[in-house]
Amino acid sequence: MISAHELQAQILASDVVKNTAGLISVTNPPPGGGNSSTGWAQVEVHAPISTVTVSAPTAYPLGFWLLMAADFNNDGILDLVGQGGVGLEFYAGTKRGIFHFGSVAGYGYPGVVPGAYGDFDNDGSLDLIYPTDVNVNSNQPTRMTVMLGDGNGRFQLGTQLRDEMGFGLTTVGDFNGDGKLDLVTKGQRRFSVFLGNGDGLFNRPSS
Repeated sequence: MISAHELQAQILASDVVKNTAGLISVTNPPPGGGNSSTGWAQVEVHAPISTVTVSAPTAYPLGFWLLMAADFNNDGILDLVGQGGVGLEFYAGTKRGIFHFGSVAGYGYPGVVPGAYGDFDNDGSLDLIYPTDVNVNSNQPTRMTVMLGDGNGRFQLGTQLRDEMGFGLTTVGDFNGDGKLDLVTKGQRRFSVFLGNGDGLFNRPSS
C-alpha cells in the first residue's frame, strides 16, 4: 500500500505463463475493510520475435460513434461492443484476432457521444452505460441507459438515468471511496455525479 489511493502489487512470472485478462479487486482485512470496485486489466506475454507480419484487415460493421474493447464474456479474450444495427452490438473475440457477432447489447443508441463500461452491480461481469433520447434542440442525450452483463456476452436492461440538461462524456470510477463504481457525466455547462449502490442503481448525492 503506497497511499489511500494507490496500491502496488508484484506479479510473478509463474503467474502469467500465458496471456490472460481479468477483473481485479482489492480486499482489505477487517475491521473497516472490504472489497474494492473491480477494474478490468490485461497481462500479455510474448515470445521474442524478429519480424512482424501484417495481414489484410478484416472489416466489421461496428463502431461509428462508439467502440469499446474489454472481456465482456469472461473468457480471457478481448471482445468488442460498438454501435451497429439497431443500437449496440457485442462481438466475441477469438485468439486469432477475429470477432463474431454474439448479441444485441442495447437498443436506441443515437450516436453523438460515446458510452462506458464497468461492473456496476458487483457480480464480476462488465456492464454498459450509453446515451439515449437526444434532445432535438440541443442535440444532447437526456437519458443514460444501463445494460447489465451476464458474463456470457448477453445484456439485459437495467436502470435509466435522466437529466434534461443533457448528458455528454461519461467517466466511471469510485469517486466516494466506498468500493462501488460511480458515474460523472458532462452536460451543458456543468457536470453531474451519480453515486453507485453496487447493485446497478445510481443516485445523485445530496448537497
